[in-house]
Amino acid sequence: MLVPEGSSIVGVAGPAEVFTVANALLARADRPPAYRVVCVSRRGGWVGTSSGFALQAQPLEAVAPAATDTLLVCGGPEIGSALRDAVLVDWIAQAAPKVARVGSIGTGSFLLAAAGLLNGQRAVTLAGHGDDFRARFPRVHLDDDPIYVQSGKFWTAAGMTAGIDMALALVRADLGPQIGLDVARALVVFMARSGSQAQRSTLLNLQERLAQRGADSMLTDLLGWVATRLSQPTTVTDMAGRAGMSPRNFARFFVRSTGQTPAKVVEQLRVERACHLLESSPVSIKAIAAQSGFVDDERMRRAFVRQVGCTPAEYRTRLGGTDVRGRKASSGQRHVRRAPEPQHDIRPQGEPA
Repeated sequence: MLVPEGSSIVGVAGPAEVFTVANALLARADRPPAYRVVCVSRRGGWVGTSSGFALQAQPLEAVAPAATDTLLVCGGPEIGSALRDAVLVDWIAQAAPKVARVGSIGTGSFLLAAAGLLNGQRAVTLAGHGDDFRARFPRVHLDDDPIYVQSGKFWTAAGMTAGIDMALALVRADLGPQIGLDVARALVVFMARSGSQAQRSTLLNLQERLAQRGADSMLTDLLGWVATRLSQPTTVTDMAGRAGMSPRNFARFFVRSTGQTPAKVVEQLRVERACHLLESSPVSIKAIAAQSGFVDDERMRRAFVRQVGCTPAEYRTRLGGTDVRGRKASSGQRHVRRAPEPQHDIRPQGEPA
C-alpha cells in the first residue's frame, strides 16, 4: 500500500484490515496466510495522515515490484503535493507493469492517472473531485456512480470506506465468496457491496434532494422511518398517517417534493435492500423477498427487472453467490426484457406501497 503524505487513515487501515482478517480466518482453518501487507511511502518513516495520525512506512526502494502481487495507491482530501512529486509518479508508472493488480483508494486514482495507467480505462475517484479529474485526465473514462470499478488489472475505489468494499472484492476474487463474506462479518461491515452499487443510497439521494429544495424535514424523517421497516407492509395510508395528512394530499405532496410516487420510492428502497441481502446472505431468494418486504419472489423479480435490468438470480450469479442449499445460483444467460412500469403507482389505501 503506497501512502502519500496526507492520506486518509481509513483509506489505509480499512483495506489493510480486510487482508489481515482474511489471514486470521485462514489460520483458524489451518490454512497458510494469503497476504502480507506492507505500507510504503516516498522516503519511508512517519507519514502524516489527513486526520493528524501518523503511520510508519518503508521507503519505496524497500519494495520489489516484481515480487508484489497487488499495489494499492491511497489518497486523501488533498492530493496536489503528491501529484507534483515526479519521483513518486514515475515510481508508480515503472512499478505498475510488474505488478499483477493495481488499485487506488479515493484520490489515489489521480496518481494512477498521472502515471498514465488509466488512459482508456474506466475509473472512479473521490466524490467532489470529478470535475478536477476530468480536466486533468480527459482520456480516462471517469464514472461518477459506482463505489469501485475494475477495468482489467486496474481497480479504483471512490472513497475511503469504498476501499474496504474493494478490498473485500479482491479477497473474494482470490479466496472465494465465502471467505469474503466471513471477513465482512468479522469486521461487522453491514454488507459486502458490489462495485456497481451506487456511491450513495436511494435514501441519501432523496434526502439530499429534499434539502436542496428546502422541503419540510417531516418528509426526510418519514423516509427514514420507511427505510427501517421495509420488511413490513407499508401502505400510502400508513405513510400519510405518519405525516398527518390525508392519503390524497400526501400523495400529491410527496410527488411534488421528490419527483416520484410513494410506491416507486418504496420499491426502490426494497430493491436496494434485496441487493444488499443477495450480496451478503446465502439464504434463498424467496426468503430475501420476504425480508425486503415484497409480497412474493415474483413481485421482487419484476421490480428487479425494472430497476436493475436482470433477475435476482442473475444478480447473485454475477457476484458468484450461492443459494441456501449451497448450489450455484442459476446462470440465466437469456436476454432479460425490462418489465413495464406499473400502470398505477399510487396503490389503493389498503394495498402495500
